[in-house]
Amino acid sequence: MTDPTIEEMRAVLSDAEEWNREQAIYWFASDHHSGQWSNLYAALCATEYQPSVIERCPDGEDCYQALVAAFTHGTSRTWPH
Repeated sequence: MTDPTIEEMRAVLSDAEEWNREQAIYWFASDHHSGQWSNLYAALCATEYQPSVIERCPDGEDCYQALVAAFTHGTSRTWPH
């Protein structure tokens, strides 16, 4: 697992719609950060997306899975549908 910056994650998702990109960054950073001093935690705080209180996972998995593929060693989370 690497500790990408928000800019690195946005670069991976550069072809995605802004809403999907920011949502995936938020959930990926939320699931994988290693504490308040990590790049992922900084990304979590800096993303333009804020989930509602009842949200527990991203709407679409494509962008999230692209981040998993780019920055983890095959570790993935399966979301309930």
